[in-house]
Amino acid sequence: MIERMCVIGIVLLRLLSECVIAAPARVVAYVDAVGGSDQTGAGTKEKPWRSVGFAVEHMKPGAVFILREGVYRERVVPKDGQEFRPFGQEKVVISGCDLVSGLEQREGGIFVAPVAKPALEAFLDGERLLKARHPDEDGDMYNTSDWAKTVATRGRPSNNGSGEVTFVAGLDGRIFDGGFFTGLNGQNPYQANMGRIVQTDGNTLQCDQTNLRWHCSQPGEFDGEGAGYITDHLNALTAQREWHWEQGVLHLIPPKDLPLAQRQVEARVRIYGFDCSRRKGILIQGLHFQAASVLMDESTECVIERCSFTDVSPWGRHFDVRPNDDPERYSYGNPEDGTAGIYISGSRNVIRDSWVARGWGALVTVRGRENTVENNVIEEANWQCREFAVNVVVNGAGHRILGNTLRTSTAMLLVMIDIDRKPTVAPLISANHCSDYGRIMLDGGTAAIYFNGNDDAEGGEISYNFITDNRTRNQRVSCGIYLDDHANNFRVHHNVVHGGGVSRSGLFTHKGSRRIDVFNNTFYGQREGGWVSAVWEGSRDVTTMFYRNNISGGRGFVTDGIHAPITQDHNLSNAPAAEFNNAAELDFTLAPTSTGIDAGIPIVGSVRVADGKPDLGAYERGVHWQVGADWNGTRTHTPAGRTRTPPIER
Repeated sequence: MIERMCVIGIVLLRLLSECVIAAPARVVAYVDAVGGSDQTGAGTKEKPWRSVGFAVEHMKPGAVFILREGVYRERVVPKDGQEFRPFGQEKVVISGCDLVSGLEQREGGIFVAPVAKPALEAFLDGERLLKARHPDEDGDMYNTSDWAKTVATRGRPSNNGSGEVTFVAGLDGRIFDGGFFTGLNGQNPYQANMGRIVQTDGNTLQCDQTNLRWHCSQPGEFDGEGAGYITDHLNALTAQREWHWEQGVLHLIPPKDLPLAQRQVEARVRIYGFDCSRRKGILIQGLHFQAASVLMDESTECVIERCSFTDVSPWGRHFDVRPNDDPERYSYGNPEDGTAGIYISGSRNVIRDSWVARGWGALVTVRGRENTVENNVIEEANWQCREFAVNVVVNGAGHRILGNTLRTSTAMLLVMIDIDRKPTVAPLISANHCSDYGRIMLDGGTAAIYFNGNDDAEGGEISYNFITDNRTRNQRVSCGIYLDDHANNFRVHHNVVHGGGVSRSGLFTHKGSRRIDVFNNTFYGQREGGWVSAVWEGSRDVTTMFYRNNISGGRGFVTDGIHAPITQDHNLSNAPAAEFNNAAELDFTLAPTSTGIDAGIPIVGSVRVADGKPDLGAYERGVHWQVGADWNGTRTHTPAGRTRTPPIER
């Protein structure tokens, strides 16, 4: 019998090898932005084409495109199964910018040049110029000390909403009608007030087309004292390195004594470098996107890998809401104005091993079903201070957000929300390193990982994440993980949340949560407890909530006393630093003398331990897992599902 099985195995291997040998070779085409020609080229290595779009048009589905070093200023619409990669180690840049020429100096040191298409961003020698603003921007998008003091009046829900804001120190007599106001006012603004300015009356601005929260909030939340700024108006152009576009003309003030004739000025006129919408099996590998994104709307099995994206998400126009739109959709960014960042919907698409950085809105938005975001560095999101337009936005079913480094945001780092009245179900949020969040926002910036919306998550899992550096000033609900508004059916396990003394809790639940299983987490440096559960009057948690095998630097489960009881046992509360090997350096593996060793209880569906006696907290003895993007393959241990790839050039 064994001999027969061996013979069958050999035959199968031989057939498999013959199938591989018989597979047809992929058709390859070469493109060279510098030395190619769309008129005389043939798509060969010796006679390449010049533009990617031309090459795509002249090749069939399934072709492979080898791109030579250079800058490609175009929007590419591939065919099914096509692949795009650089030639060797050459640097290929896909740019959303066009070069600006014909600059002429005008009064006040302002230079102007014709740019027919609306400019979304402007760059000088590859560096981002500052969008004209009053008060002037200092270049640090997470600094609000250069905003002006304001007092906002609660908006009124008319057709487009309306609101009023007064600049306390005045407006220097300038008129800003047609400009745009952004500000944080009131006691608990969980996104910025935003609106189009329709009238300037002394120091007071009348705004319409305001965002939903401003004109529909509770009294005191978004009205009252605060700070803000005006942008999107020529009268805000007063400082060096600022720019403004209107009516086909780019205006900019260059750095002092910088001869523009010797410099490269670019204007972003395209949102997307690649549009893979409704396509299948496309591979984009090893390309560098400058002020350009990728659109994968209703795509299937498309892959982005080992790419870099800088300045991915432009300043957006939330006020262009169409009458039938979901009124909340511009709180999280959208593909039409680019504030969704890299936009992926459809099914089984992947972005991995890539770097995505800087944007006014979200950086990566994932919708549809069973898409994967894995092993990426995704950082510096949401300069426009929208409620949910953060590093990664998740909506849909069965998505996997695995092993990413998520850092630096005005608000949260990863949100799972309803979009267009569609819920988020069965997400797997695992092995991510989350840090430096809540830089500006209050209630909207209190958590690194957030789930909102009266939904059954259908077995959603948040596991093996390492969360540090909560920057929020709102200590009322600050936390590492936030399950909001009756969220239910989650497993939260093997996470480390270090609150730094700022966070109220490691996990926060709101209103009537149920079916939440919380086990083997390490919550340290929290002000109040490991898990804080708050409800409104008449709302109750139920007995399907479990809190086991956790270590907390403060109290464990904390309630306001009106909840139905939960099951909690085998936890260690008020754990001192001596329980860990080096808490000061964020090493929360258990010390040899820790009372948490072998003190846990086996959890159904959790990782089994050899001796059948789980330790408390996120680390089992002898296992020091590390998470986040791993491009060098240096990790000694990673949770299941992680990949290791060479680093990309950033």
